[in-house]
Amino acid sequence: WLTRPDKLCEKSHSSVVLTTSSQEDVKLLIHHVWRVVMYGRLASFSHYQDTKPLKQCTTCWAYGHLKCHKEPKCRICAGSHAEDDHTCLECPASEDNCRTCNHLPNKCANCTGSHPADDTKCPTRI
Repeated sequence: WLTRPDKLCEKSHSSVVLTTSSQEDVKLLIHHVWRVVMYGRLASFSHYQDTKPLKQCTTCWAYGHLKCHKEPKCRICAGSHAEDDHTCLECPASEDNCRTCNHLPNKCANCTGSHPADDTKCPTRI
């Protein structure tokens, strides 16, 4: 919600934390009101669940830690190389090492699915 309205309409979901002065107000919002319109979109209320930020290693792309000494894996193709060394033989050499290349399919280092290892919809993450 802390963004420009024109950018907000591009988002599929967002969160707002609403505090109340009593448990009765919470029950009223969740069980009786339960939906409001914000920025032209229908929003619903639910209990706040405090969660710790998810840690993901940028070396092996596994969850639960931030940096390890294992052999690096590529975020894009799950190859045994760092993302900075990701290349494609069909793309001309470039500054960004072909990071937006469509010749090589994405492959997750966690679930082997057809998405990058840091995809928020990865079944391993969920």
